[in-house]
Amino acid sequence: MMKKKVIAAFLLIAAVVGVISANVIATDKLTHDVDRIKKNISEIDHLDREVLAKVGEKEISNIDVAKYITFNNHFDQAVKLSEETVLGTLISEELFYQEAVNSGFGVSLEDAIEEANKNRTFLERESENTLKTHAKLLEIMNIGNEQYWNELVPLEYQKTIALQKYTDYLIMEGKINFDGTDIGSVGQQLQQYKNNLFAKYLENS
Repeated sequence: MMKKKVIAAFLLIAAVVGVISANVIATDKLTHDVDRIKKNISEIDHLDREVLAKVGEKEISNIDVAKYITFNNHFDQAVKLSEETVLGTLISEELFYQEAVNSGFGVSLEDAIEEANKNRTFLERESENTLKTHAKLLEIMNIGNEQYWNELVPLEYQKTIALQKYTDYLIMEGKINFDGTDIGSVGQQLQQYKNNLFAKYLENS
């Protein structure tokens, strides 16, 4: 359980730009590439912002898409994503989150802060190498450790916990089948569920 919580803390950093990758624990490569990634992100931040899609009140911009692609290209070089694919992914994820909240599975900021504090404690007990990786990721994001834990992580946990609760609900309701062993099947069904939300979104756009 502790290992999963530590990994979750790292994944929240990636989630800021929409990338979920287990390869964030590659310290040597991250150290070697940190300057290049920071340069890429800095260039992206100076782009003229253009809203590419709107889901409810949430705007998804060209900057969101570019950052997603930049991080994906670093952490998962085997998969090169197009802007169209990434935009579809960001829209689908936001549709799923908003459905979760509208279905009553939203999470209070207080609960998210409590969960963030637990994970901060777990992370601080990890090895020096793990903490160095964490520091490098924060450097890439140009954010301090306190700001990360006090401002960024709670907001991300609000979303993460809500999505997990809603997924559990869909399983209990039989909208997603799970026999207790085949996790891969759950992931595939969940992706199809999001694809269906995206298809309806396009129909109504």
